[in-house]
Amino acid sequence: HCKFFSSAMDGLSDSLLEKAVGRGSRWLTDLAEKSQLVAELRPLRRLAWIKQLGLVSAESLEGWAEELQGHRKQYSQLEEEYRRE
Repeated sequence: HCKFFSSAMDGLSDSLLEKAVGRGSRWLTDLAEKSQLVAELRPLRRLAWIKQLGLVSAESLEGWAEELQGHRKQYSQLEEEYRRE
């Protein structure tokens, strides 16, 4: 799942992602709410927005990848249906 996020997020290093996974989504959203995702933590902003906007419901970052892949699959299906109309 880390590969999914690393490839989807520009500037997000594997080590920073591992840090976020290790500390959990609550840590990430707490930092975002306090406007502390700056400097070396800046690449984590997209992940925080994903959670804060309700795109994922899982509490673990590992669960987010599966949810986001499901959203992408659903979007692709909607695109395909639209093209057939």
